[in-house]
Amino acid sequence: MADSVLDYWEGSEPSSGSFCPEAALFRFLNSLGARIQGLRVLEVGCGANRGVSLSECRRRGAEAFGTDLSEDLLNSARTADSELHLSRSRAGVEPLPFGKVAFDVIFVIDVLYYLSDEEIRSFFMDVRERLTEEGVLVVQFIEADISGLEIDASSLGIDVNVESMTVGSIAESANPIRWLSERDLLGVAKECGLVAAGRKLHIESYDLDGIDLRFRRFLAFRRAAA
Repeated sequence: MADSVLDYWEGSEPSSGSFCPEAALFRFLNSLGARIQGLRVLEVGCGANRGVSLSECRRRGAEAFGTDLSEDLLNSARTADSELHLSRSRAGVEPLPFGKVAFDVIFVIDVLYYLSDEEIRSFFMDVRERLTEEGVLVVQFIEADISGLEIDASSLGIDVNVESMTVGSIAESANPIRWLSERDLLGVAKECGLVAAGRKLHIESYDLDGIDLRFRRFLAFRRAAA
């Protein structure tokens, strides 16, 4: 998938929502005990939102690092915040940059579903070697396995029309995105020496009727004991 993803993002403009830090991410990190202050934090794929979530990490006292496959998007992030440590890199295809720096928190928002199965495996192996002993990896993606999720949503008072959730509804046709499932990622992570440390389901509505929903899954991993 690497070439199609690079073609899609090279020359792209940052997201229209790029001025809002990822609030759900910070709430999830807080629930994991990752207080950010004094930590080294890496965001993989930071360019689409101009590194805004990374800038929020820095504001909270972290040393903030970021990567992206698009130099144009990285330049937008550099313009927005010159104090970020940024480097061009293609997740799952190239090793993480920044020498031998180890990270307390690595987070990946809306990236993994651009990677092939083998690229995800390679990325997880790389991340395991770059986490500190108590470090945490957080990944977020749009959940593919929605069986039963409509029941969860109904328990929250949300009326969900599951039939409206089709592959085409999560991105425009030119976007080489694909569905992922929690089950599959947990299996690959285990193979790569990572253990699950937390999970969160974040439901977002994209219309006034609350029918067009995205089920955003957050998963946290730590290094397995040797």
